[in-house]
Amino acid sequence: MNKKVVVKAVHNHPKFRPVTKSSNKSSVPRQADAAPYNSCCAFFLQAFRNELCTLESLGSHPNIVKLLGRSSDCTSIVLEMAENDLHTIISTRGSQLDLSSIKRWSQNILEGVAYLHNMGVTHTDLKPENVLISPDKVAKICDFGIAQRGIPGGSWFVASEITTLWYRAPELLMGARTFDQMVDLWAVGCILVEMLYGKPLFKGQLNTVCKCPEATHRNFNSDQLAKIFAIAGSPKTFEGLECVNHFQSWPKYARRIDEIVYSLHKNKRVVRDIKNQGSKQEPSGSDWVEVISGLLRLNPRERYSARHALTKRLFGQQAAKFFMKLQGIA
Repeated sequence: MNKKVVVKAVHNHPKFRPVTKSSNKSSVPRQADAAPYNSCCAFFLQAFRNELCTLESLGSHPNIVKLLGRSSDCTSIVLEMAENDLHTIISTRGSQLDLSSIKRWSQNILEGVAYLHNMGVTHTDLKPENVLISPDKVAKICDFGIAQRGIPGGSWFVASEITTLWYRAPELLMGARTFDQMVDLWAVGCILVEMLYGKPLFKGQLNTVCKCPEATHRNFNSDQLAKIFAIAGSPKTFEGLECVNHFQSWPKYARRIDEIVYSLHKNKRVVRDIKNQGSKQEPSGSDWVEVISGLLRLNPRERYSARHALTKRLFGQQAAKFFMKLQGIA
């Protein structure tokens, strides 16, 4: 039986084929450009090999993109084919995406993240573009180029910019020296809201960055934080934050995430879903609020883990089989 696959190769990445302004054809970089070009090549080669090692260490899981093979020199890998990615689906359908699909993919993503974290892997770049939708409508996490591998519950030092801005956890934005798997859960919360809203909820401007020389400040963005605080509320304390000098004159905001999620859970959307699919057991607005509000907590120590989120009413008994399988992994 023929099966479509995707071949991902280092030499096919556009970063490895520089294009001159006078031509659309690839060319060898000039000597003046060689250093940044070589540095870029080294980064993408490292990311590619990190993705390969991570996928090999993870093995098979229904909500993780499947590695089908690789070349002997580790410059090409073969992955299962997807029908689409979540970003494209959200961009196309906007807020008209049905709740049953949102719920199914939310559970898929959380089960995939729970598996990653149980295996000691933190993705660090979860976003709709990195969630594939298979032909049988199952969400699968992909792109492990900058994933961190360690022990379950471990942490890592911040040495560079981490996570795409609109999905970056507030502790990273505020200059934390270390991070852990909770940065993934903030990103998941952002993805869940985006499926309901039809566009990113926290869409900060890219140029409002910190000019400090500290490596931990590379993740700072004042506009992104302002948008987060305006909805998720301002922090009660800045104790322990490295970028405290940036916040001293900032206004205080009350937390509004619950009412926003309620408003996104539109009654007419629920009625339409019941009419089209015959379901009379659609989750209530409070069920969605419970999960999303738990994921979008400023304090990472108070943020829901993936396993905890899956125990909430939104998913009912559907996650029981997953937990039974997870118990046998240790």
